[in-house]
Amino acid sequence: MVWFTPKDHAPESPETYKIQTIASVSLLAGNSGMPFMLQFFYMQHPKEAFVVLWSWLFFMAIPFLARIRWRPGALAHLLAGNNVQCHLLHLLL
Repeated sequence: MVWFTPKDHAPESPETYKIQTIASVSLLAGNSGMPFMLQFFYMQHPKEAFVVLWSWLFFMAIPFLARIRWRPGALAHLLAGNNVQCHLLHLLL
């Protein structure tokens, strides 16, 4: 997770810890949805599969946004909002 941390942050600072935690959770949550996407395609539910794919793209973008110096608070809200929108869209479909 060090690669996603901006270079000018101290290694043991609270900001660095927040960024690394958000990047880790984003990568974990995003990749945990891939089996569901495959299952939705297999079950011939393409709309639901595309919702998971859309969310996966956002989850994978969050660590890169951290690298270009987005604030940890904004990243955390993007992480939570992405999770909520994925579940909300699945309820509505």
